[in-house]
Amino acid sequence: MLKRIVLITLVVTLCLPLFAQQGKYERKSISAVESVWLQRGALQGVNKFDYAFFDKMVKHYIELDRFDYNYLPKGLLAKFRDKANSKDYITADIIADIMSETLGPQIQAILGDPAIQELRAGNLRDESFSQTFAGSKAKEMGLTETELERLMNSAYIYLPFLKSMKMEEENGNITVTITGGIVWYQVLVDGNGKVSMKLLKAVETYAIGSSERNPKAVMGIKADYSHFDFGNERFKTTTEEYAQYDAMQAWTKNLSVKTKEIDDFKLSAQINNILSGSEFKLNLGFKEGVHLDDGFFITDAYEDKNGEIKTKKIGFGRITKTADNRGDSIENSDAKLYYGKVTEGSVAFEHSRLGIDSWVKIGYQTGMVIPEEIGLYKEEVNEQIVANIGFGYNLAPIIGVSQTFLDMELGYGLPLGENNPYNDDILAYTLSAYGGISKKFWLGRNSLQLGVMGGYDRMAMTWAYLDLDNKLTINAWGVKGGADYTYMVNQDLQFTLGADFKLGMTPTGVTLEIGDYSYDWSGGGIPEPYSDINFSGMILRAGFSYSLGELPINLFGWLDPLKKY
Repeated sequence: MLKRIVLITLVVTLCLPLFAQQGKYERKSISAVESVWLQRGALQGVNKFDYAFFDKMVKHYIELDRFDYNYLPKGLLAKFRDKANSKDYITADIIADIMSETLGPQIQAILGDPAIQELRAGNLRDESFSQTFAGSKAKEMGLTETELERLMNSAYIYLPFLKSMKMEEENGNITVTITGGIVWYQVLVDGNGKVSMKLLKAVETYAIGSSERNPKAVMGIKADYSHFDFGNERFKTTTEEYAQYDAMQAWTKNLSVKTKEIDDFKLSAQINNILSGSEFKLNLGFKEGVHLDDGFFITDAYEDKNGEIKTKKIGFGRITKTADNRGDSIENSDAKLYYGKVTEGSVAFEHSRLGIDSWVKIGYQTGMVIPEEIGLYKEEVNEQIVANIGFGYNLAPIIGVSQTFLDMELGYGLPLGENNPYNDDILAYTLSAYGGISKKFWLGRNSLQLGVMGGYDRMAMTWAYLDLDNKLTINAWGVKGGADYTYMVNQDLQFTLGADFKLGMTPTGVTLEIGDYSYDWSGGGIPEPYSDINFSGMILRAGFSYSLGELPINLFGWLDPLKKY
């Protein structure tokens, strides 16, 4: 037994330097086949594909700070384009196969040339000779010297592709749906000079963008589709272009996360400075594109039963202060452990997410007022069952305050009251839309989240009376503040339990429809008992929150370029 322990200790000790080296992230040289490849007939109902805007999205979301980028020589792409354009239907796997069949042999032939291998290895006599030789060799291969240099430096090759971009319109509502994906290959050269291409990832995603020709005002606010905002930039758009841009941004954001999830591209750093039991430092920062609140798994090396050295996750933490390591700085980022443990020599690996949390909560509200005098219920109604869905965008990389969120929430409620028997088939429900700010204060897996929101509530009630269809609609502004206890089940899933106090304002508008007649009141002209309707009260709720790695719609996208911390 002692002998085995000594042997395991020796093996792990010998492998620790290798593990530590794995913990050091090395910049990767990346080559793009094209900015995006469109399947034949991909554009459906779309007059023009805006390559310039798409290139801007690719540059921001896929050409990450951790990479050095260039494009493949166009002379190598003819066979790929011919083969790809001959297909009536494509998938990520089909595109990957075409890249392997067409680009693979050409790249292998060029990089497998003995003279090129000597040049890549730096074994030629001096720089001037190497440059002269590279120029003549490039000419021989039908490339420019710059193109040859780019190809020689390419360690990875990628291609975003679009299967379809479909625009549909119904009653002035425009929807653009994008389907497609991305393919990543690694260029490998073994010790014998043999060149091969290894498929790293072939994955698909989709996104939906939308706009309206004649947007309706909601509580006096009307959507504006004449421009599309991206950080501090503003692009003039038609209604159709806005929906396209909306879908493009959501699609490329999804591709960005899928790229960061590739093992070769995950940021990593060895932990060699533990400040306390839960605080430590990482040799990563702005140079690699790290932001405040980015998540990292903590991993350790171990030997399995077959004697192979593997890694296991032992904890999870987030960046609490991002180091500015651009230039010659050796500053390290600060990080905090949320669960598990961290030890000297452990390695932190990036856990990529969109920076958006989504939640679903079910609850009970008391304190609202639907007066008995309205005539739809036997007595005054003060309670309802509520359900909310929401999204929170992490503002930390923008404002420099950890775990601060810009929240938006939609709610649905069912009032709990006994119907008046004189009215048939009463259906009543409430809708709400709120937005605001919240902040989480963490202690290990547990946190207290405080937030404040403002928004509006709408109640709709329909019923039949004397063979007439009737509808009552009430709109009112409101504010609410709340507190939530949150337990981190794992790095993405959280359980929440909390309460809100809502202060509902006097209704701003009431519409009563009786058969073909309609009555509208607003402001101070709303008569009783409609003016007495109030959506205030205490809301108790419980639910789950999840950190998203993919989302088909473009939420908070205009904020992404503003990240600086």
